[in-house]
Amino acid sequence: MKPVRETVSAFFAVLVLAGSVATASCIRPSPPADDTFTIDYRNPFGIYSPGNLDEVPMSSRDAMMEALGVGSYEAFQDYGIGLMREAGAGWARVDFYYTQAGFHETPEYMERLRTSGFEVIGGIRTLHQWEFPEDLSDFESALRALMARYPWIKIWKVGNEPNVSLVDPGEFPRIFFAGERVIREMCADCKIILAGVALRHPSEAEAKNIYRDILAGMAEESEGRTPFDVFDLHMYGVARQEDELISNFHDFRRILRESGFDDSEVEYWLTETGTYTGVPADPPGSPAQTEEDQAAELVRRFVASLGAGLSRVSWARPYENYRYLSEPEDGYYDLAGLVYNGLGQEAALGIEAGTRKLSWHAYRTLVSKVEGFSEVRELAPGNYEFAFGSGRRPVYVVWDTGEGLRPAQVLPVDEGGLVRVTDLMGNETLAEAGPLTASPVPVFIEPQP
Repeated sequence: MKPVRETVSAFFAVLVLAGSVATASCIRPSPPADDTFTIDYRNPFGIYSPGNLDEVPMSSRDAMMEALGVGSYEAFQDYGIGLMREAGAGWARVDFYYTQAGFHETPEYMERLRTSGFEVIGGIRTLHQWEFPEDLSDFESALRALMARYPWIKIWKVGNEPNVSLVDPGEFPRIFFAGERVIREMCADCKIILAGVALRHPSEAEAKNIYRDILAGMAEESEGRTPFDVFDLHMYGVARQEDELISNFHDFRRILRESGFDDSEVEYWLTETGTYTGVPADPPGSPAQTEEDQAAELVRRFVASLGAGLSRVSWARPYENYRYLSEPEDGYYDLAGLVYNGLGQEAALGIEAGTRKLSWHAYRTLVSKVEGFSEVRELAPGNYEFAFGSGRRPVYVVWDTGEGLRPAQVLPVDEGGLVRVTDLMGNETLAEAGPLTASPVPVFIEPQP
């Protein structure tokens, strides 16, 4: 997520969103088991830093934990980890901040993530607008030590949003290659993620121009090889923007090819995306958005991304940040989580901390319906087929894109045949295929034998 106010303000010159009142009760998951765990490396659904509060002031941490009723930061971490494991998330991105003193890390938290069953993606990043020294030997030594402490992390992301975080984004290639050298040396079978691009900073066009320059510099130094395994995208914004996300994805694929890299060697991931509920105080003038708006957008972005060819998708974050990086109360990131923090405007509405939004349930429903899929195909706008092996019948995720499509008409179901329709909460009903008409809110459809 964006590390300072200036970044958020600039980034949100083109963004907005907001919300409804939740009625579900606060449910608190049990802490993860600390002795047995399994990791499903095929699970494409992730979360950005469950239980981590590095980017909120200490006073905000205290307020969040008090509102939730947990007595320690460790208990809050257990809560966040358990929350997303219950929702079905399979992997988590965690960032390690580098300064001249080395990398900031919390070993106990990392062990909680590991033993909970999360596959952990390690992010190497700096504070906002931090200038790297000319001599990177200390950075390389600190990275070696960090990796030695976490040999079980097999995916490392070098950098974070250089179009946001660096004074001079042109410095990024030398920083990336310093990190790449250490990672390849320390872990021959590790994957390397190229720093996530903030798709709209300072604008969509400028973000692309910055990455053209970055990739051109990397191509010159890499001499024909592709030095990274994954290209990472980050996108926030208002609801009904899944098309913009996919358009940007295709643009960056083209830029990568035009820069001389082999597109077939690279996976594309979405390790940060989000939208909010409520009415954000910052950026000013943000429109109201309901829980249903947020939840529908989560499913549309995730499904459209997978259908377009991205390999992994992740929300940011599970729990609302309070006064993120000292932003005003009820700022964008105060409202973009999947679970209410019970502070600010929602407190006035009587919404308790820990109340799960419809988006949390939508996340869980999506995972439960399509886990183990082998292929995703876009059959028509707003109509996606998730195929499975072992003779399992497909699952269709459908919504109205505004083009008048009736998704039931393009499903391989005989007129009058029965389908099982599941809403975002996971409620299931049987219906005839013929009369079914989609709305902007996705549903899951399974043809019945």
